[in-house]
Amino acid sequence: MAAPTCTLASFATALETYNYKKFNAEERKSLMIYFNVIELAAIGGTNYTAQLGPGGTLQDAASCYRNLNNPICPPSAYRLIIARNNAVSAGGSPAATNDLLATAIACLGDLAPADRAAQLLFLECSLGTHKAYPQ
Repeated sequence: MAAPTCTLASFATALETYNYKKFNAEERKSLMIYFNVIELAAIGGTNYTAQLGPGGTLQDAASCYRNLNNPICPPSAYRLIIARNNAVSAGGSPAATNDLLATAIACLGDLAPADRAAQLLFLECSLGTHKAYPQ
């Protein structure tokens, strides 16, 4: 399967086709859940597509993560753990200490927030399709 196309033209076409802008922030989060559920099922993971709502198997599977959302350690910190684990699982070798991590990202501190957001979007698209199960 080919990786998704990551061009401005492909984004414009998708926005014309699906008009995701009409969804509010929480609805877009729901769309992300839905799209991730579709991908997980497609690569051989658990199929939650019929169990998205309250009391469904996805809610049960994710319930232990609910209490991770707190001001002391916000979800963004857990996303870093997931991203690092994915990099290592793919064969990468991220910096091993906080000092080395700080050195590795020092040059990114000179970027505007919009530039960092653009880089994240580009990388998310460039990483493309995730690998098939079992992992």
